[in-house]
Amino acid sequence: MSKKQKRILLPVFLVTMSVCAALALVSARTAGLVRSPNGRTSTDTKRIGPSSPFASFQGQGKGQRVQVQVEQLTLWPTGFRPAEITRPSGPVALVIANNSGVRELSLRLDEESGNKLREVRLTEGKREWREYIELHPGNYVITEARHPAWLCRLHINAH
Repeated sequence: MSKKQKRILLPVFLVTMSVCAALALVSARTAGLVRSPNGRTSTDTKRIGPSSPFASFQGQGKGQRVQVQVEQLTLWPTGFRPAEITRPSGPVALVIANNSGVRELSLRLDEESGNKLREVRLTEGKREWREYIELHPGNYVITEARHPAWLCRLHINAH
């Protein structure tokens, strides 16, 4: 290989490597992007399933997998993000990630009237709550026991 070819090949190689590195960086950054059914884009939580915002979940007691929409929330030191969700009634995969810095959390899903539907404890070993749930029209709230200001309101509309 001549000196002239080496002088041309080295910059071409460096440019190619720079482009590959840039593409890898962009791919890594956008891999965590999730678009929810209402069009919000979030980097708050990991994708679940192969095609978020949909995921396959085992139907409760039905023995077959169902395709459901995913509502992803993240708990930060300032509270839930998003703090409010409006969606149609029906099955949903509720995913809540703990990025609050608090090691132990007690999360509740209640009807606005106060009727408790679900309660889960998150610890260092379990930093995410994932649950398949059927939500009927009405208003719901997700809270954390020791932080009353941390809440997320769910408004569920009829189809």
